[in-house]
Amino acid sequence: MNDRSSEKTKIREQITKLRENLDASAVSELSEKICQRIMAMDEYKKADAVLAYMSIGQETDLSTILKDADAQ
Repeated sequence: MNDRSSEKTKIREQITKLRENLDASAVSELSEKICQRIMAMDEYKKADAVLAYMSIGQETDLSTILKDADAQ
């Protein structure tokens, strides 16, 4: 593994630990902020299709985006 890959791996591990330590209310609040920022983007507004993942654990919950896209 080269130095850059090793550094990326360490950063990913640090971010994962930080995310795993968030409580449910923080995850919900941050997820909503992220969704609102995405939905305000011109690229989102002009999109013909929107792809997203279903979150697990402490990942960002994109259900607000999925509901909005489905309503369009």
